[in-house]
Amino acid sequence: MVVRHLLRHPIHSFITCWNCKAGALSVILRVPVYVITTVRHGWQAATLAGAVEAVFSATFAGVYAAFTEAVRDAVPESIVAILLLIVLLAIALVLDALLHYAMRTPNLVTGVSASLVVSVLSSAFNWYSMQRGALLVGPAARPFASDIASLPVAASKVPVAAVSLAEACPQDYLRTRGGGIGMPIKTVHLPREFLLPESKVQRILADERSDPPS
Repeated sequence: MVVRHLLRHPIHSFITCWNCKAGALSVILRVPVYVITTVRHGWQAATLAGAVEAVFSATFAGVYAAFTEAVRDAVPESIVAILLLIVLLAIALVLDALLHYAMRTPNLVTGVSASLVVSVLSSAFNWYSMQRGALLVGPAARPFASDIASLPVAASKVPVAAVSLAEACPQDYLRTRGGGIGMPIKTVHLPREFLLPESKVQRILADERSDPPS
């Protein structure tokens, strides 16, 4: 439902709600990756690689974070994690690599590999932070300085959240197979007086088999 709404209103969802906070943080985290991996080829190459990454990160990370903000509370979380941390990140990295390839960025494999690690960690952290009200740009947005101040505390809790998400994956799979996304499976424990003796159950089954079909 959330994804359908986003796709029906792409201008508002991804342009109007472009997340400048995530875009700025992405530039801070990702630009040094390409500068460091290309600096041995000269400062001109490093500067160009950094500029290319700054433009891409600010643009795509803001759009990606707008999507993350919209689905931050969607369930099951394991499906959201696959969408955010695998599918969309794979698309982003391919586009990023193609852009750097077109701009002839040297040492590209190392740069993309390092960028992959940074992207997965930062994207998971952004998702976790947005679930707790940080790094938002919509009606629930807080001052950027307040968001920055809350990040160290959020970062210390991410490993625990990651373990909880991993433990929830099998349950989410069963929930999806059993009754659709978002419909939990519950185990019902009947009182003992509602349970039939095994002998009576066998008699009922035998009577049903012996009755001719109507």
